[in-house]
Amino acid sequence: MIAGSFFCLVAFLVTPVIAETYTWIGAEGQTAEAPGEWSTGTNWSGGTVPTGSGDIITIGADGYVTSASQTLANSSTLNLSGNLKMTGNLNLNSDSSFTQTGGILDLGTSYRLNVGYNSTGHYVMDVAGWSYSDGSVTTATASNPNACMNVLQLGGNGKTSGGSSITLTKGTLVANYVWLGTYEGGVGDSTKTIEYTFTLDGAELVASKQAFIGYSPGINNTMVSTKQVTNFYMKSGTWTSNGTTIIGHGYSNLKKLQGDCSNTGIVTISGGVANFNGGLTIGYDVNELVDAQTGEVVGDGTISQGILNIVASKATISAKTLTANAGQSTINFTAGEFGLNADGTVKSAVSTINVTDTATIDGAISVDMSNYFSNGATYVTGDLTQTLISAGTTLNCTTVNTATVTPGWNLGTVGNNLVLTFDESQFAFADVSSGSGFALGNLGTEGWVTLTGNENETVDLSMAYSGVENVENFVAWLQESMGDGVTVSGSDDVITFQNLALDEEGKGYLNFDLSAYTGGNVSFIDGSNHVPEPATWAMLVIGLTVGSFFRKRKGR
Repeated sequence: MIAGSFFCLVAFLVTPVIAETYTWIGAEGQTAEAPGEWSTGTNWSGGTVPTGSGDIITIGADGYVTSASQTLANSSTLNLSGNLKMTGNLNLNSDSSFTQTGGILDLGTSYRLNVGYNSTGHYVMDVAGWSYSDGSVTTATASNPNACMNVLQLGGNGKTSGGSSITLTKGTLVANYVWLGTYEGGVGDSTKTIEYTFTLDGAELVASKQAFIGYSPGINNTMVSTKQVTNFYMKSGTWTSNGTTIIGHGYSNLKKLQGDCSNTGIVTISGGVANFNGGLTIGYDVNELVDAQTGEVVGDGTISQGILNIVASKATISAKTLTANAGQSTINFTAGEFGLNADGTVKSAVSTINVTDTATIDGAISVDMSNYFSNGATYVTGDLTQTLISAGTTLNCTTVNTATVTPGWNLGTVGNNLVLTFDESQFAFADVSSGSGFALGNLGTEGWVTLTGNENETVDLSMAYSGVENVENFVAWLQESMGDGVTVSGSDDVITFQNLALDEEGKGYLNFDLSAYTGGNVSFIDGSNHVPEPATWAMLVIGLTVGSFFRKRKGR
């Protein structure tokens, strides 16, 4: 008897809380003009209103629902394919998820969609199917169609220890204010890192009035080494900000700051189109640590940091104005793989920021060109100069900290443009004015050869190499990378590229990267400005090996 009672007690204690499933059934006659009340139990399957932790809540395509402020309990799921009109905020707490596959979410002009509000864990909102252009996302009023949402907020009242994420995969989401990584209120605990992630992958995001990435509007309590990181990954789609856009927004009224407290906004653009019609500021309220009581700086922490990463040449970035503040802001350009346009000219290695008015850059600019090499060999003509930032009226960057991580490229200003210039002096040279020539200069397993000759002349270029076991396979590999129009031939120690057409200035560029060749170990490639007799090859190779410039690619 006792044993049986004990078993029942244990079973009761270990029985998990089963998530309840609630499906909207609605009142008879419900319409968009006369929706049913969320708070009415008979509108839900089971006859009660969803209230418990872990509830699964579904509003189908034929559902018309209205609700005052609503907060989903921890670990809840809201699936929306119907219509939900809020007359208050819609809050999703810890570990909750929200998936919309259709219908209308109407938050009017005065309310918020809060993801991660007052939460303590990690949670995800996946929005798939929001569309503004066809009317399936709400227009608040006919006179103000762009105000379909007052605030899209990622993050809440600074109580979280994990972070939150939002993913937009299709459709259009329009909000007056987009606050990504909102940290309101202070945290008095020891070291914490709060990380938010927003991913735009195929959808359209429109901030009608204001967009902040990494936003700390009101941290006024004691903080001890609390860090916030907001990541915005733009893979595809369109991001349009018609008002102010700030990446890395600090707050100038901090009190009793202790340790390394930072607010970092990081935007990585690897595709899509980003339009900053109201201007773009990277790093804001930097180092304004002020104690409201004494007016003195308190602590050694960092307020805000803004980072804009532009990856390869698949993105288009435009802004009315651009400001990168000194000390805390960084613009990183990362080159893509080497490629050609249809006319044989070289593709841009990185995207360009186009500014219609003034660009002021006092922060750091870093350019990584280490991936900008052909796997095999590629021949191009034309100007290799690339513009990174183009200002319509004024470019101010006299104190900018510029750096490139790859030899052969220089960064500087030309008029109102920040320009990346190919430095021919750091690579090999070949005089092919006689119709053929031999490469001379800094050659290793990868690099560039500048060819000069007569305008529009077709020429041949030869280079010496060693360490290849199968010459026939080596030639075939190079021929495939060169494509049509250029013929590659070779012997045991000389490779020749034939039918290279110089441009109207009598110039051309051969880019080669032989380190990826798997049919042999290309350990040396060099030559002189004439083709030696066979008897002199051995002495030539030994002599040139000493002075050759070997460049090994990192991470290959």
